[in-house]
Amino acid sequence: MPAVKSLHDLNLVQKIESEKDLLPLLNYIFNYGHKNGLSPVDICKVVTATSELGTNLCKYAINGEITVSIFDIDHEIFASVTSKDSGPGIKNIQQAVEDNYTTGNTLGLGLSAVKRLMDQFELESSEKGTIVKVTKKVNVEK
Repeated sequence: MPAVKSLHDLNLVQKIESEKDLLPLLNYIFNYGHKNGLSPVDICKVVTATSELGTNLCKYAINGEITVSIFDIDHEIFASVTSKDSGPGIKNIQQAVEDNYTTGNTLGLGLSAVKRLMDQFELESSEKGTIVKVTKKVNVEK
């Protein structure tokens, strides 16, 4: 089994102005997980959730930013992704996290997929902006 290094200090912050800002962040997360012996399935779930949140920032938000943290608590490893923006906000949060709901020209599966992929999902929104914070326990590759 590969040795897992201390991950409590990984904290990446990326401004998201267009989808091209996402690729370096997604690659970094994937490569970091691979180099540190983390479960490829779990890391792919974190990367997919990050991609969905970042894509939403590009399509719907102003001044988007994603923060990715990988840390350990009591010998368990977690990945946390926080998406923040400055508006315009989500008018109906309950609908926004349901499958097939969209206010754009999409399938309407993004936020509901993020919710399924991750262990914890929190969403706060107002006209001043939206914060989505998701967390997943990440297993060590065996």
